[in-house]
Amino acid sequence: MPKVPNLIRKHNTFYIRLRVPQDIVDSFGKNEVVKSLKTTDYKQACQRINIERLKINTEFTEFRQRLESEQNQTDMLSSYSEYDLEALSLRWMDEKEREINNSSSIEKLENLDENERRDYLDDLEMEHHYAKAEANGRRETELHQGKDAAIRFLKKNKISFDRKSKAFDVFASYISKANYEMTTRRLRYYQGRPYKPTHAMFVQPALSAQISEATQDRGITLGRLIQEYINDPSKHREDTTLKNYRVIFRALEEFFGKDKSLEHIKRSEVKALREVLLSLPANASKKAPNSTLQEACDLAVKKGWSLVSTSTVNMYLEKLNSLFKYAHEEGYISSNPAKGLRIKEHVKKKNKRNSFGFEQLNQIFNAPLF
Repeated sequence: MPKVPNLIRKHNTFYIRLRVPQDIVDSFGKNEVVKSLKTTDYKQACQRINIERLKINTEFTEFRQRLESEQNQTDMLSSYSEYDLEALSLRWMDEKEREINNSSSIEKLENLDENERRDYLDDLEMEHHYAKAEANGRRETELHQGKDAAIRFLKKNKISFDRKSKAFDVFASYISKANYEMTTRRLRYYQGRPYKPTHAMFVQPALSAQISEATQDRGITLGRLIQEYINDPSKHREDTTLKNYRVIFRALEEFFGKDKSLEHIKRSEVKALREVLLSLPANASKKAPNSTLQEACDLAVKKGWSLVSTSTVNMYLEKLNSLFKYAHEEGYISSNPAKGLRIKEHVKKKNKRNSFGFEQLNQIFNAPLF
């Protein structure tokens, strides 16, 4: 079976193992985190590992925020960026959906008679109405579900906050949007009607959620950097060279979103992107045409395809490093988060296969996936 990043097996049970980031390892108290996925089934483990990886990385972020907020322990939440607040609200939503699913509400609804079912749907429609009003900034009841849920969640996770701060208002608004999204999903499911996400932040998975519009005016965005890099008049790049960048540009935009501010792209997140690249199947353009990177990775696990070679991933990482090196030299970021991410190759030089020629690379990068 193909290798899945961070997945290990002990006594027939699958676990996730993540190294603690270097910047917090001394204070964290251990070098890695190992957590059971509570399954002996490989496919089920592959489904569960992404959520557990998200939760552990969020714990790392929160621990880092605690260290940075030692001088202001009364309001740790205000040290979070808007992107971090959005990610935190998506974590709340994930936990809430798990809680709802574990309550077996779907099975209970199927056991109701017609009148009881109608009453249930009426209550759900009313809940959806109030959730929609709150998500759009209107108050139709004295209760503010977003703020109340935010307070309970922050206290549970020991994140200090000030109810009068802007950060708390922003986080509560994200919780309100997440609550509206959840009620919409449930209502459309029970009504048997088509579902459409209520906000852009719910279109992509949590680890690659779109940055909110409020962050677009703060510094240069990833999309603008890519365009500026391509059009840099001081660099002469042949068309074949630019085509070599297409894979990593597409991966960046899919993983982070074009509108993400460069100042909020962390090294830990770039490392997470590296893990995605390592999970791509070999010959992805032929095996998974028109697929996103994540879809291609999922297919590789499901179908047992061999993964892309280390040398190919290192080629992508070199392009990534060049892009962020340019951003650093232009003063857009204080440090290069993609520096030194090459992977050590274990293939002997005499056994290493020859590199692709330009003509072969053109065929690869012109394929639908890229």
